[in-house]
Parts: sequence; C-alpha cells; structure tokens
Amino acid sequence: MKKTAAFLAALFIVLSSLPALSLAANLPLRIVVNGDRIDVRDAAPFIDNNGRAQVPLRFVSEALGAKVGWNNKSKTVTIEIVSKTLSLVTGKTSYTLNGEIRKMDTAALLKNKRTYVPIRFVSEALGATVNWDKKINTVYIDTSGIKDEQGDKEDIYGFTVYHNTGSELNIEKGHDPDDKESALLMLLIELDKIGADYEMQVKEVDAILRSQIDSDTVDDAMKYVRTKTPDTIDKRLELKIYEDDNYKIYVISAPYEGIDVSIYKK
Repeated sequence: MKKTAAFLAALFIVLSSLPALSLAANLPLRIVVNGDRIDVRDAAPFIDNNGRAQVPLRFVSEALGAKVGWNNKSKTVTIEIVSKTLSLVTGKTSYTLNGEIRKMDTAALLKNKRTYVPIRFVSEALGATVNWDKKINTVYIDTSGIKDEQGDKEDIYGFTVYHNTGSELNIEKGHDPDDKESALLMLLIELDKIGADYEMQVKEVDAILRSQIDSDTVDDAMKYVRTKTPDTIDKRLELKIYEDDNYKIYVISAPYEGIDVSIYKK
C-alpha cells in the first residue's frame, strides 16, 4: 500500500509538471537586452544543431549598436564596435577578433537567404555577458561590459551614445524632441583637433545612427561622410539629406571645418 501511494504521488508530480514543460518547449526563442525584449523583425532567432542561439545579422546592429558588414563573395561577416572588429565566415567555427584567431563550437550560417550569427559568441567577444534560461527559452544579454570599454553610455531620444571614449567626437543633445525643425542630436567629427581620432569618431557616428536608423540609409550617409578626411580638410561637403521612415540625417561640412552630422525626426 505504501509503495502504491508513493508511486501515485510521484506520478502526480510528473504529470503536474508536464503542462509547464510543454509550455516552455512551445515558447518562441526570445532575446532580452538590458532588460528590454528585442523584437527581431526581419527573421526569427532559433537554436541551431549545436544548441546555440542564432540571430539574424541585423539584430547585432540594432540591439548592440555595432556596425555590421557582409561580403557575399567570401561569405564573411564583419562586426565593428568602436575599438573591436570581429570577423566570421559562414560555416566555419573559427573567427578573428582584432586579427586574433579564436574558436567557437558552432558557426555563423545562411538560412532562408539570411545570415545568422551565434549571439553568445558575438556578444561576449564584444564585451557583453550572456545568460540562457532554458525553462522560458530566453537569452539575456547585458551590455554593461561594452559600456565600460566604450565610455559613459547615454540614451538620447532613443539613440545610444557613448561619452568620454577618447575619440573627441563632439556630441550635442537637442532641446525639444517634438520640434521637427530642430535636431535631436548633433554630431561633429573633428578633423584638426589635437588628439582627435578620425576613424574612431566615424565608427562612433556610424554606431549611433544604426541604433535607431535603417542600415541602408546609414550606409549611404556614412559613405558620404567618409569622402572627407583630415588629409582633405579643405574639401567642402554640400548639404545632403538621407531619410528612412522615421528620421532624416543631415551631412554638411565647410572647408577647413569638421563634418556635421545631425539627426532630425520626420
């Protein structure tokens, strides 16, 4: 009788847990960055055959504020964030971080004509920490490590900005986010200031823009920005405006002056 009672009690416990287990198994893979759930719009993340969470490449730029690139010929992914450059080749388990070769136990891959990257390795290589809660199928990412390496983080009207990085990028915050005639954010790339790092400033501007603005729009704006360098400081950049559905980017520069990049709300 005691054995039967013990068996029934154990069976009850197992059966009681089945709905919860079944619910967890059916939950979609979720990504939470600094406490905020990220909506991956262009493709759903998934767990690969090696048990690693894979996310679409665009997620890296939108959620982590990194610049991403894709070379279709070599099938190479490049991810840049201030002083770090990460390169992965789809299908390979090795990657490079600032030129140093490293290994991971899975690989970036192509699925449904989209490029996916293993978010744990990418995030941790850039300085973030990653935790996985299997019970609720959720990946938690904390980017405070990236913040510590980059400088002091600030959210300006939804744009992720880092101060005191050493680049000497001049950052000014707009006063009225509801005034579409006034800039939300004004960025000045210094060209002749002592101690200014041109390449670092350009990368920071790129990352700031990508934290809210469509990547194709940012690509076009930054291509124009890069036509003027400290070696061509006498060059004039006529005003050009680049737009996505929500924002406008103004780029202009007078001869012997820095490059002004301003963000306006549409």
